[in-house]
Amino acid sequence: ALAGLTGPGAPFGLGSVAAGGVDLPFITGVPQTLPPYFAHYCATHADLPFLVAGPERLTFAEVYAVAQGVAKGLIAQHQVARGDRVGIAMRNSPSWIALYMGIVMAGGVATLLNGWWQSEELATAVAEVECRLVFADPPRAKRLAEIDGLDVAVVTI
Repeated sequence: ALAGLTGPGAPFGLGSVAAGGVDLPFITGVPQTLPPYFAHYCATHADLPFLVAGPERLTFAEVYAVAQGVAKGLIAQHQVARGDRVGIAMRNSPSWIALYMGIVMAGGVATLLNGWWQSEELATAVAEVECRLVFADPPRAKRLAEIDGLDVAVVTI
């Protein structure tokens, strides 16, 4: 049964890739990173509901389009480059998901900051992970504004 699932041409066919001098297994028939996975999955399910928040209903295609806009904006307006850490200090929401996807699609590293943290905890986390930009909803933006000497741009959503 395992060979039938993981053999050549099987749904979970396995290959290998060398990384750091070590051969690692991977599933060959799926996108290997999140950006092409987002593109594939959102195109495959384009018209289906993806995010529901109260009366708000967004399809996979709508969320993907917003995430593409976020990625383009991060690169063009904020000069986010591959590997840059971009903090998200927000409550769970459709905006959070689209922002996460956009950061990853832009090549950034989405750095998740706990929404319950107070100013001191946020300051410590932002410094430790070296965020170059933080997106925050109004309550978290207020906590970030209370940090003396915060040396990172905060974009309030």
